[in-house]
Amino acid sequence: MRVRVSLGAPLKKLNMITVAQLIQQLQKHDPQLPVVLSGYEGGVYCGPSNATPVTIALNINDPEDWWYGPHEIVHEGFQEYDGAEKITAIYLR
Repeated sequence: MRVRVSLGAPLKKLNMITVAQLIQQLQKHDPQLPVVLSGYEGGVYCGPSNATPVTIALNINDPEDWWYGPHEIVHEGFQEYDGAEKITAIYLR
């Protein structure tokens, strides 16, 4: 079951931004600056090398397991998240 999420309040509730919002934020900076990602317990990782659309299952992981993000990528052929609400998102890796 793939659902389309309308922009605005639902994404804010999920603590997500849209591609348009990300572009708007990035346009404020020097386009030659590198992009980095926060590390697990500190430090930073080199930034993403590409952006890929993926399907994610929303709010799958237990909030008590803080080391996991709340959502999971749905891998084609796997049925582990059947019944979960799913959306398409851009995955930076």
